[in-house]
Amino acid sequence: MERKSRNTLCLFTMNFPDGNSEEFLMAELPFLLQKFDEIRVYPIYSGKIELQRVLSDKIKVIHHGHKIEEGVSWLKLLVNIKFLISAFVLDLNFYGAIKTIKNIKYWIIYSNKVLGMLQFFKTDISTIEKPVFYSYWSLEWLSVFSLIDFGKEKQFVSRMLGIDVYEERHINGFVPWRRFSLMGAKKLFPNSLKSLEYVNAKHPNLRIKKSYLGTNDINKKRNKKAELVLLSSSRLIDLKRVYLIPPIVQKLHQKLVWMHWGDEGRDKVRAFSAAKSFLNESTYQFYPHESDVSKLYDFYNEHNNAIFIHLSETEGLPTSLIEAASMGFPIICTDAGGSREVVSHGVNGFVLPINFQIEEAVQSINKLLASKALREQFGIASRRIWEQNFSADNNYPDFIKRHILN
Repeated sequence: MERKSRNTLCLFTMNFPDGNSEEFLMAELPFLLQKFDEIRVYPIYSGKIELQRVLSDKIKVIHHGHKIEEGVSWLKLLVNIKFLISAFVLDLNFYGAIKTIKNIKYWIIYSNKVLGMLQFFKTDISTIEKPVFYSYWSLEWLSVFSLIDFGKEKQFVSRMLGIDVYEERHINGFVPWRRFSLMGAKKLFPNSLKSLEYVNAKHPNLRIKKSYLGTNDINKKRNKKAELVLLSSSRLIDLKRVYLIPPIVQKLHQKLVWMHWGDEGRDKVRAFSAAKSFLNESTYQFYPHESDVSKLYDFYNEHNNAIFIHLSETEGLPTSLIEAASMGFPIICTDAGGSREVVSHGVNGFVLPINFQIEEAVQSINKLLASKALREQFGIASRRIWEQNFSADNNYPDFIKRHILN
């Protein structure tokens, strides 16, 4: 008989460790590795992207192998009809009605995927003695655990980071199994006060509490001797609105080189075109988004005399803002999601309305360009905010002790 693994954490992710997204997990992993003999990582989008990270030997990546494109097993749905009815009724009560054929079809496909993942996972955890369950996203895996824990004591702890918070970011604002899944968690942890308020307003009476992520102290060079530049960092996708930065840079009252970390994403053509249209080639550069997050930190330290800009349309709480605060950068951002919890207007940066005018951003940056003293004042405040609220050394040991091990 195969010996069961002990002291094992089952960690549920979106793609991580595959690809180069979810870098924020790399800050928490060392603290988790101190407490567990083995960590099994289960990506939702299993095996779609090649593994690009070097991981500890104590980490094992488990691909469930069930693709949402595989179609529907009606027998599987029929066997689990009790759970499906419960989830469907709660969705009806929450959404009022599942109004379109497209949504109903998506609901059925989603249900089939969840049931496939459930079947796989029950087999996998049979080899683990007293596993501990922890997710970074409240999506498919939370639905799976709502079935495993149905009518039992809840075991599943889950963070909520952005797309799993704001239902409007989904097609037709529709998230299958939404209420059923959220009720199935032992406790939910949105990563910002804004996200907590949103979820509480939509879904009262959940077991839920705000918990900030943390980043490592990446600021290696305290003296800002480099040339002043404008920095940004994100994937090139429409909601990040990187394409708005070039027309802002063009209108500044003095030349400022703009550097963006990340050259991939659905909206990259638009971002590249905007840069070419508004800026001289010598005044901007896109850097490749690498899976080794230390390369990003080296980039920040090489250009540590910087103003940081982030113009998202919607957010949970951007890790890039937390990293910028750690670096002691003055920050320009939009009032999206929990951004104000990192950037306090007039204290460590300027917060723009989500639907800001280009001239508003130009004026904010010009104020910083005109005053080295203001940049230094904002930078000191950024660093203080990071130390108080977003240090990995402070946030993760306490979270693990209170909510994962307890």
